[in-house]
Amino acid sequence: MPQLDVAASAKVGQDLESLERVPLHQPRPTSGWSVSDEALQHLWSIRDRGLVAKAKRTSEAGRELRAAGLTTALGALTADGATVARCIGAPVATFGVEARHAGRTSTWGYWADRETGVVQARASVAELLEVATAAGPAQDGPVRLELLPLDRAVGRLLAWTGLSPAWAVAEDEPLILPADVLDDRIDRPGPRSEPSPVDDWAMRRLWDRPAWTQISGWSATTGNGFRVVTAGDAGAFRRQPVVDRPDLVQLFPVPTGTVLQDVVAMFTERRVDV
Repeated sequence: MPQLDVAASAKVGQDLESLERVPLHQPRPTSGWSVSDEALQHLWSIRDRGLVAKAKRTSEAGRELRAAGLTTALGALTADGATVARCIGAPVATFGVEARHAGRTSTWGYWADRETGVVQARASVAELLEVATAAGPAQDGPVRLELLPLDRAVGRLLAWTGLSPAWAVAEDEPLILPADVLDDRIDRPGPRSEPSPVDDWAMRRLWDRPAWTQISGWSATTGNGFRVVTAGDAGAFRRQPVVDRPDLVQLFPVPTGTVLQDVVAMFTERRVDV
């Protein structure tokens, strides 16, 4: 028998299944190659070379690229390696996303030419949550590279964000709080001893969740982006500055489906010829 979300069920007057464990069963994003920053820099440095000196191709970065199949035995780029370098070096469309949680950040990017594109991803949001006890940017792990057309890249991004379904219940009162309080919840996860700063059911439900993550994206190509804060099975909300009060923000709870539409719109707001 499914476990019920007691609070949400009571609020709407009908039984609603708990969605708290859904993220545990979501697939993690995968990629074609996992390489270090040094290997990625090495790939870029040899992008125009047919032959590579033995010292460079037998360096740790050179051996790493060779093991990944991105360079040949003579150190030159393979077809896949050349495509990665071409997309990064001369893209016709670019898209970037950043996730922020517990004082750490991680990034996802897509560089596309007219034939394909390369995804360059750091730790996923799920992985960012798992290492929340560590400090500093989550930029010391491997880079995940994958060559994908635009439509499949969008799917990879959605997997990377880890967005999961949540019961969205509209707020009864405007959810306005100091911007530094919101940023503190994002950067310093964990249960709070102090009560919710707004006496509203939706705000209390958000406040009770220990982990808040801000995910923001932007594309100079389409001129469109998004910013959302997620709070587990309590759902997601947009943040917007209060007019004439830069120290305050208003939160607007939104359904997960709306967040997904915002993410997809970053890629499709204007026609991109790729």
